[in-house]
Parts: sequence; structure tokens; C-alpha cells
Amino acid sequence: MPSSGEVVSDSQVHSGDYSQDRDPDALVARVRVLLPSLPPASARVAQLILDDPVLVSRSTLQELVRVVGTSEATIVRTARTLGFRGYPDMRFALATAAGQRRQEHQITGDITATDSAREVIDKISGAEQRALRETAAHLDAEVLDRIAEAIVAARKIAIYGAGASSLIAADLQQKLMRIGLISHAPADNHLAVTEAVLLTKHDVAIGISHSGETGETLAFLRQAHQSGAVTVALTSVDSSTLTTHADHVVYAAGRDDIFRPAALSSRISHLMAVDCLFVVVAQRTYDSTVRAVAATHDALAASRARKQ
Repeated sequence: MPSSGEVVSDSQVHSGDYSQDRDPDALVARVRVLLPSLPPASARVAQLILDDPVLVSRSTLQELVRVVGTSEATIVRTARTLGFRGYPDMRFALATAAGQRRQEHQITGDITATDSAREVIDKISGAEQRALRETAAHLDAEVLDRIAEAIVAARKIAIYGAGASSLIAADLQQKLMRIGLISHAPADNHLAVTEAVLLTKHDVAIGISHSGETGETLAFLRQAHQSGAVTVALTSVDSSTLTTHADHVVYAAGRDDIFRPAALSSRISHLMAVDCLFVVVAQRTYDSTVRAVAATHDALAASRARKQ
């Protein structure tokens, strides 16, 4: 099972500590991460929190029962699942978050077929800024530290993602290679599983999947875990199958849009999580990192000079 390795730790998920956090980005990120794993009735409550937090914050428990079409017990249980002491505490947090959101004057809403290019630019930039803030609010520094320590000590690092997640895997692999760490990001799923079979306790395996349910990535990380490697999952979904094969879990924000499926819209937040992890690794190998970056820079510069 994963350690407390989210962009929020598992201890925060279940202890109720989150009720003290009035950061709107952390609140939204928390709801998004838990939403896919909630029962249908609780999921309706959580979805309304995302769609209309002002309505929820202004509704009494009885009023919200009528709006959502569920029971008082379900709403209270949902509030507690999200880390609050009860519904009044959740209402207060949502009211505070809504007030901060209004001050930002953000353009919100999904992209439509009739939006102008300017509206598309504004909506995408707004959505990606929110995704970055939500991911930052949810990142667990202690978990990144533990993953970085494992990477620095590793014989090699194997990274795999399918589809859009393969871009994230390739980005991290190139960063680690640039600072002298042996890393692979096989594009073929058969090669990925083959490499996972040959990993040992001296290696690190990182599986990347927005949904946490991509079959090829599950096979890779499952095998890596069975081989004894330190395993890491980067995903947007709490309690996904991928997390059950991971020693450490990092969550990043992501949401669906008709023109930008979640796997694509989560790309920017996954890249941010990867960047944070890479820098923490580079800090631990500062001297060798500086030498490696200088050497690779000089080699590339010489190559460009020969072409001119």
C-alpha cells in the first residue's frame, strides 16, 4: 500500500487535519482527488462542491439534501471523508474559499464550440494556473524528499507512462539522464514490463497515469513492485489501482473538458510535479549535477558549432 505520499499525505486524508486548511486550491485539489473513489451519493455532493461551492456554502443541511437528492447522513459523511469535522465546518471552509476565488476574478467554465480565440486563451491559461496552484497546495514535501533519496541511491530508474503520460515519463527520464543518473523510459509496453522484471531492490520504478487505471502502466508497476524495486505512482486519482502497487504516491490536479480530456489537461500539473521532484534530486547531487550539466552543455554546443 502507498505511504503518505500524495501531493497531500495519507495521514491528512484520514485524520481530519485538512479541516484546518482554508486554502481554496488545496480544498479543490482534495475534492478532485477523492471524487472518483466516492460512492455515487457522496460523489454528487462532491461534484456540487466543485461546480457551485457558493451554493453549498450558503445552504443549510436540509436545503442541500433537497438540492442533491440525498440524505443528511450522506452529506455529513461526505464532509468527514473530505477531512472536515462536519457539515458546518465544510460550509465555513467553502465560504472562505469562495471569497478568495471571487477576489481573483478568474475566467472559468469549459471551452465551448462558439468561444473566440481570446476566450480559449483566457480559459486555458486560467485552468492551467488553477491546476498548478492546486498541485502545489497538494504536494507533500516529505514524500518528495523520500522519493528523491531513493532515486539518488538507485542503481537505475525505470519510468513508464502510456499515451499522453509517456510525454511526462520521457521528460523526467531526460532530466535525470542530463545530470548523470541512469534512467530509462521505454516507449513500448513490452519493453517496460521486461525491464520491470529485471529490477531489484537497488532500483526505482515510476509509473505515470492520470486515471491510475491504465493497463500497461499497472502491469509495469505491479511487476516492478514484485521485483523488489522502490515504486512510485504519479496520478490524479486517489485510491486508484496504480497506488496499490506503489511505495510512494504523488497526486497532481486534472479535470475533464470536452476539448481537453483529463489525461491532457493534467499534463501541466504532472510536469510540475516532475519538475519539483527533479530539482529536489538535483539538490542532493549538487556537485555532480553541476559537472554533468556543464559537460552535456559543452558537448551540445560543440555539436552545434560543427554544423555551422
